[in-house]
Amino acid sequence: MPDLVSAILIAVAAESLVTPVRIGRPDAPTTLTVWAQQDYSHLAARPAIADTFTAIFEDWARTRPDVQLRLSVMPALELHKAKLQLAAQAGRLPDVASIDSFWMPLFLAGGYLQPLNDDWPEEDRRDFLPFTISTLSDASGRVFGLWHETDCRVLFYRRDLVPTPPRTWDELIDVASRVARERHIAGYLYNAGRWEATVFDHLAMFWGQGGELVDGEGRPIFGEPPHRERMLRLFEFLRETVRSGASPTSVLASNDYQQLTAAATAGDVAMFLGGNWQLNDLRAGLRAEDFANWEIAPIPQANGATPSTGTGGWVWVVFTRDRERRRAAVEFIRDVERRDHAARISMATGHLPARRSVYRDYPFFSRDRWYQRFGEMLRYGRARPLVAVYPAISQALQIAIGDVISGAQAPDAAVDRAFDAARAEHARLTAANLPRARRPSALARAPAIGVTILALFVLSPPTDARLPHCCSIRSFARCSP
Repeated sequence: MPDLVSAILIAVAAESLVTPVRIGRPDAPTTLTVWAQQDYSHLAARPAIADTFTAIFEDWARTRPDVQLRLSVMPALELHKAKLQLAAQAGRLPDVASIDSFWMPLFLAGGYLQPLNDDWPEEDRRDFLPFTISTLSDASGRVFGLWHETDCRVLFYRRDLVPTPPRTWDELIDVASRVARERHIAGYLYNAGRWEATVFDHLAMFWGQGGELVDGEGRPIFGEPPHRERMLRLFEFLRETVRSGASPTSVLASNDYQQLTAAATAGDVAMFLGGNWQLNDLRAGLRAEDFANWEIAPIPQANGATPSTGTGGWVWVVFTRDRERRRAAVEFIRDVERRDHAARISMATGHLPARRSVYRDYPFFSRDRWYQRFGEMLRYGRARPLVAVYPAISQALQIAIGDVISGAQAPDAAVDRAFDAARAEHARLTAANLPRARRPSALARAPAIGVTILALFVLSPPTDARLPHCCSIRSFARCSP
């Protein structure tokens, strides 16, 4: 009897079009390897997301009986990146992968990513939010990724305390400092701890002034005129938030968006700079009447600046160089992200769609005031520059912002020091003349036995794609932010 049961289970699995490790018919002649996020697949922990992707993958498999996908669910955030880098060094990259847009420079520099233009019509690309195309394109117009879902940064404010949201830094300082004095709560909170969000959340205030971190060649320029003056103005504003009493010095310890959410649900803040995903956290943590007091607005800017917001998200990329496999790979990711599928996925995940038509044509989004507001802000969204030196720029600016707010350094000295650090790293990268993805990472510099074990994990095919469930990327603080 056990043998019979096993045979039946094997037969059922063979007929199933979607299994934990395979999508498509097991006898399909073409096999593509796919490294995906667990939370963006049919193996997601949330049933609504898992069911949505199961249906999408089944539909795709029925229309493509000639292609099967061998799926590997990726581990936690930094391990995912390390696994990809080790696979690149070993020549064992998958055909298709979902990666953080933040990592694109690692694989662009090494020539690993394949352009999608030949198999992705321009008409369809025009439906995507502008930043999702421009950020992933090179100077010649080749597009190296397909963005799936996104996010944005906004000002959250309590309408009972702040009837009219501030549009400028001066207005924000005035309103926040008054609320802090009168109500004995924080007028304005934001991330200023030692992590990436401290920089990325505030880049919108730099970009709104016309500031640029790097030039077209990826060379740091934020310490050169006129960009230096714009960064200096931002640093002076951040220092003033604490000096004026608008913000407490505790912002220096803020290194998790949940800290901002917790302050809001506890009634301890009137305004905070956060991300769209925090809306659901507020809704879940507050009584309905208290949640009704919260509203969102564009990020306040310097006088005369234009609207801007930072956008993050994950991207489908194609590594295979084989022409036919590349065509099949692009067809797969385009099918997953086609208009109706993109709408269904975002309805399940609660994230922001990357397609403009979804906000316009699907009632779930067009009739929801929150999605409409976020969609409006995404029109002037901007992503991190995809250059190898960006992590060094971010690290230098994190230190500089903390020093300025704490009073350890004057704003002008902090800007110059951060710029010197960024230029030094850029010079080192240029002199080495090696793609960043090919140089030893922190993991590669670990003891040899540790690297060997990790390499075996990376290069060995998974026996069960559900194993990484315990280290889902959602276990890490979201800053893709």
